[in-house]
Amino acid sequence: EDPEQLLSLVKWIGGITILKKGKSDLISDGTTVCSVSTFGSPRRCGGQGDILSGSIAVFLSWARQRIASEGDLGLQLKDPSMLACVAGSALLRKAASVAFENKKRATLTSDIIECLGKSLEDICPIPTV
Repeated sequence: EDPEQLLSLVKWIGGITILKKGKSDLISDGTTVCSVSTFGSPRRCGGQGDILSGSIAVFLSWARQRIASEGDLGLQLKDPSMLACVAGSALLRKAASVAFENKKRATLTSDIIECLGKSLEDICPIPTV
């Protein structure tokens, strides 16, 4: 897992953000490389990439809506793709960890999906009014 190799690839292609799944997920927009290494699950099952891409799409949509309505809140985000990828990666890893705690080696993608809500709440609690 070479961050410099990912950075070079993104620069070469240009104008994109890449998330490379692995022991640590590497994310680059051609300017910087972020790593998400929170432990997820030793069990890899088909469909986790689908959960990841769907989560990233949701986070990206939320970020763009927030920026459109309130500005970037001082974060100076030109493109919130990096932030969405980090959030999606962290959420999937947390949900996979929770699912594995419950189901162990029998964990399926559907078990991970069931843990998304609680995992998001654990990562980013809803403030009580």
